[in-house]
Amino acid sequence: MKYSSFFLTLLIISFLRNSLHAQCMMYPVSLQSRSEHAALIVEGKVLSQKSLWDASQTMIYTATEVEVYKVFKGSAATTRVTLITEGGRVGNAMVVVNPGVQFQVNDAGIFFINTANAAFAALLPGNNIFELQAAAQGFIRYDVSDGTAHAPFDSYDHIVTQLYPLVLQYAGSASYTELKPVDFMKMEKKKNSLTTPAISSFSPSSTFAGTLSSNLFTITGSNFGASYVSGTSKVEFKNANDGGSTYITVPDNHIQSWSSTGITLWVPTGAGTGKIKVTNDLGETGTSSTSVTISYNETNVIYSGTYYKPDLVNDNSAGGYTFVYNTDFNSNADAVAAFERAMQTWRCNTYVNFTRSGTTSIAANASDGVNVVTFDGSSPLATGILGTSYSYYTSCASGVWYLSESDLKFRTNGTDGISWNFGPGSTTSGYTDFESVCLHELGHSHQLGHTNNSPVTVMHYAIGTATDRRTLTTSSEIDGGNDIISRSIVTNSCGPTALTTLTSGTCAFGAAPVADFTASATSICKNGKVNFTDLSTNSPTSWLWSFSGATPSSSTLQNPTGIKYTTPGTYSVTLTATNGIGSDDEVKTSYITVNALPTATVTAGGPTTFCDGGSVLLSANTGVGLSYQWKNGSANISGATASTYTASATGTFKVVVTNSSGCSQTSGSISVTENPKPAATITPGGPTTFCPGDSVILTANSGVGLTYQWKKGSTNISGATKISYTAKTTATYKVAVTSAAGCSKTSTGVSVTAVCKTDDYLSSEKFFRLYPNPSASSFTIDQNGMDESPLIVTVYDVTGRMMQQHALSQIGNTLIAGGDLLPGIYFIKVSAGEQHTIVKWIKTNQ
Repeated sequence: MKYSSFFLTLLIISFLRNSLHAQCMMYPVSLQSRSEHAALIVEGKVLSQKSLWDASQTMIYTATEVEVYKVFKGSAATTRVTLITEGGRVGNAMVVVNPGVQFQVNDAGIFFINTANAAFAALLPGNNIFELQAAAQGFIRYDVSDGTAHAPFDSYDHIVTQLYPLVLQYAGSASYTELKPVDFMKMEKKKNSLTTPAISSFSPSSTFAGTLSSNLFTITGSNFGASYVSGTSKVEFKNANDGGSTYITVPDNHIQSWSSTGITLWVPTGAGTGKIKVTNDLGETGTSSTSVTISYNETNVIYSGTYYKPDLVNDNSAGGYTFVYNTDFNSNADAVAAFERAMQTWRCNTYVNFTRSGTTSIAANASDGVNVVTFDGSSPLATGILGTSYSYYTSCASGVWYLSESDLKFRTNGTDGISWNFGPGSTTSGYTDFESVCLHELGHSHQLGHTNNSPVTVMHYAIGTATDRRTLTTSSEIDGGNDIISRSIVTNSCGPTALTTLTSGTCAFGAAPVADFTASATSICKNGKVNFTDLSTNSPTSWLWSFSGATPSSSTLQNPTGIKYTTPGTYSVTLTATNGIGSDDEVKTSYITVNALPTATVTAGGPTTFCDGGSVLLSANTGVGLSYQWKNGSANISGATASTYTASATGTFKVVVTNSSGCSQTSGSISVTENPKPAATITPGGPTTFCPGDSVILTANSGVGLTYQWKKGSTNISGATKISYTAKTTATYKVAVTSAAGCSKTSTGVSVTAVCKTDDYLSSEKFFRLYPNPSASSFTIDQNGMDESPLIVTVYDVTGRMMQQHALSQIGNTLIAGGDLLPGIYFIKVSAGEQHTIVKWIKTNQ
């Protein structure tokens, strides 16, 4: 059959863009990468589509004929190319692939394509067969209403001035080759402001997609046109499958009523959150000022233009569906664990009857009666795809469609730059969470489509690295899943029996938990706190703890912390771990020992206020097995570990007493004050050596609050309690100075000498004669005779310091001395044996 005649006989099936194909768990592939890896880049328009079985009738494919207008890279053999994509409908069988490619007749844009693989090419031998580069990201769709272009992760404000130059640049082409002149910018609609539709409101503001007649949506406004004109009039919603980059059109049979001021319709499957467009019968378009929220999206199938909601059924004769692991997938225990956590999340939220059992060597998606779970391996996913869900549908009677099989394929770890986090820990930078992707793909098996809400939910169309989406949202996945369950538990007129749901007691995988736990400490002191860690196996979903003697006395946390014990004794701890299968108790008797705190007291052995040089003995309570650490303030005193401590300085002292159980108690504080001693000094007011009848005034240091007691030697001088004292006799004088705090200090002694004589020794000149006196130079001593003993002549200054000493050994000798002394008063002591005489001698300046 020739190429042209083949497409003349195509049975054109009108598929909603996302009912057969939808972007799912994608990651961005740059325009540059798409351009570099595509063998052929063309601009064109979709002319027609046809679905067909492969030779073994285990997979349905769709052939899409595209008319080529421009070539940006490579060369096109003809002006028509055929693209092969997975999924489609033939008769009463249908395959929906997530992710796939969204095409509708008359879609226009740029196609990034490569020669189809052998399996695809075999579907239509002899034809110009291609497949898209990077799956859904290999098509950039034009919006001719405003001259923009959009792909799942990128948008372009102008087709000619922005998109064309980028494609040529990345394709390495100087210009494009035009096969058919078409200027899409000239197709942009001209607006007539008098007839432009205006949307004033819509209801409800939050709704659902794909629920058909059970959910009526109303738009109110003006200039909508008197009636609905198929092919011109339309309502458009944001496309949830590409995050809202493009719009999808409400099918004709979803429009329930249309007037110039109001429209009622069913929200189509694939509709996403965002602003709504209305186009009237004149082709004028108006956009709402606010956004509608689409909480969840249900999958539809289409037969002869009619939309149906498929059911889940009793596929495995056990009430639901059994997934089988490919042997390579099964060998990755971490991947299996992540997949089963995801499956259990669905089982225990919507109670959908999904289970897993056994392994298979099957690694390819096919309608073969086996719900296989596999890595892509020898059948690699397209670039930009993390995982793919294949849903196979069967119709057994008019209006009855049900899911007959579901295959799940995931990218092999480490390929195309993707590194999986198999968990259960949080996903870090550079890794993609496998459990989140599994949870999403199983959502498609559950018959849920995509959302593009913010904040994002599990069924959001894309996921990035370092992101975990492991919890189903009540208003989105759980409510949508429950709606699907509600119709699936009703037996259809034909086909398998109805789905049987699970319960809270049967939803968890495996056996009942085996409870176990550990504690951060099992021997603690009074008022201590303990953290408990759950060690239970078999995936419990709830926990109940009982702590005897503690505060709090119970907890429902998996790992409770800060459990406080205030009374000494031994206490038991009980954990009850529960999952959907059952529960188990673990009782640890006398598990926690709470030890008493020791007594800690301090007593002082004397006054705690004393003067410098004093001290006080501090004593702690004693007992067997006690140890001590003394503190001054908050600081430990080095080496102070006895039961007593001698405090000799100011401070606030306490003691930490520790018993043999390692429990410590800190005593109250005792304040110790050490007062300083005052200074004690004496200043003579004149010479301290003088003749009888003379005196010297001794003065102590002064200060606020000081008192005095003068002493002669060590004996207090009665009444001598003033700051000064007049010394008249020979002695060593001291003063005791006392501060206001009662601290005393005694000065060093000051010697006072009053011994000189001026009697008959000199007048009679019996023994010696001293002259001249006073003298400006020196003095002379003549020895007249003192028996025959030699004379010792000693010269002192007024402070008593010895200045010179001379000897006259024979009678009749003469001594001349003092010439080298400075002018002043001197005392000359003349001694002969035990006798002596002191004479005051004055040396003048002249």
